[in-house]
Amino acid sequence: MKKLGIFAFLSLLSALFIVGCGSNTKADPTHSSKGPYLFVNASSPFEVSESNATEELRVQLLKDGYGYEGATVKIQPFNSLYGIVTPSTTVTDVDGWAVFPYLPPADIKPLVGQSAVLNAVFDDGNGTVLVESIILNFVAPKPLPPAPCTGTTGTTGTTCPLTK
Repeated sequence: MKKLGIFAFLSLLSALFIVGCGSNTKADPTHSSKGPYLFVNASSPFEVSESNATEELRVQLLKDGYGYEGATVKIQPFNSLYGIVTPSTTVTDVDGWAVFPYLPPADIKPLVGQSAVLNAVFDDGNGTVLVESIILNFVAPKPLPPAPCTGTTGTTGTTCPLTK
């Protein structure tokens, strides 16, 4: 009987402990892996449809909700099969924008239908490292519009359609 009472008492204490601690799904307000920093407005997903056409990949870094000027942001190394980002390090502008020149591969045809992930990284030097993924989607080039008619409409020997 004495063992049953001790078991019941320990069960009650265990139940109170579990209920008292609550769920662990809420963020701990005293610890943040990001601190006051946040990446927003990344050019992701980014559609790559042309070979050798330099584009800009962009991401905005905020500190305490405002654009963070003068921060160093880097693109982690990635397989050059998917293109080149050079330089891979930049400093954010007055509004917190980090802009990277991106040069797609010389021929994207073998990559159509594939994706690649590039990571922009900010390290504040105090233990906060922030990573933002930029997804590159390789898509078929859009067909060019037909060339405008250069002859007189309806003139023999031209390809211009007759119009009324």
